[in-house]
Amino acid sequence: MNSLRNRTKFVFCLAVGLVFVSVLYSCTSPKPEPTPATKQDARAELISSLKGANVEGYKFATEGDEKLEIVSLTNGLLRDRLKLDGSTANVVLKYASVKDKSANSSLTYKIEVAKSGSEVAVLQTDVATGQLVTKDRFPTAQPRDPNAPNTLEECIAVFNCLRRPALQAEANRTCRAQFAAITCCPTDSSPLCFSVHFIIVPTRRICGLIGPLDDIEVVSSNP
Repeated sequence: MNSLRNRTKFVFCLAVGLVFVSVLYSCTSPKPEPTPATKQDARAELISSLKGANVEGYKFATEGDEKLEIVSLTNGLLRDRLKLDGSTANVVLKYASVKDKSANSSLTYKIEVAKSGSEVAVLQTDVATGQLVTKDRFPTAQPRDPNAPNTLEECIAVFNCLRRPALQAEANRTCRAQFAAITCCPTDSSPLCFSVHFIIVPTRRICGLIGPLDDIEVVSSNP
């Protein structure tokens, strides 16, 4: 059980880690897709383990290899920029059940982004025990640069142009997701400012993320 937990910690090789290496990809024959009935059964089994959690609008997916089988439900809100309002907020990003085929054992995780005061972090919790497995804090957003753009979109665009390429390269080099944060103060919402938090995941195939989470942007208001 401990070996499975260690293999599936979400450091975003995690990821929100849940990482495996795809080898001999081009040399193996395609594996048959699970039948609709099998997928439906796997989805129902995962939902039943979540203790009544509301998963309406979550996207279901299955994947795995000869060692691991992963069944996941990903929050549909991740199609858009995620917003955290108030001084305290939690939003579930996904639920994932990871089965070790050789040991015939499985663990189910909840991955969420949580805000407490000025701290924003990604939490991974064992659903069965409620035990916190990993906590990855975003860096603190620096004070607004007086020369920064005056709209939220422009502020994020400058980050994507000047800082994201280096972070993407580091994510691919290490096979670990990178966390970043900036402060944006749009003139149309003055004096309200926003902390914008980024999860930048590896894009190299060798870093293949289990139960994939795409890049994420989280916007939280700062009074």
